[in-house]
Amino acid sequence: MAAAGVQPDAVSYNTALLACQRAGEWDSVLELFERVRRAGGKGAPNAFSFNAALAACAATSRAAEAVALLGEMREAGAP
Repeated sequence: MAAAGVQPDAVSYNTALLACQRAGEWDSVLELFERVRRAGGKGAPNAFSFNAALAACAATSRAAEAVALLGEMREAGAP
């Protein structure tokens, strides 16, 4: 998308996160979530993005990272 000059939005990122989740690619979910964080603007993380990252943390036993994400989610005002 970026090569074509199109910036992904939250829907694009969340669709990719869901595809990674369904494939059980938990590390890919977390890597993509990092990209979502850096994107900001239209691609900024929302409740769906955070939930995907939290599910990845749970699936890979990353409790400390999940707790940090919950704090970040609250700060961002995501429901």
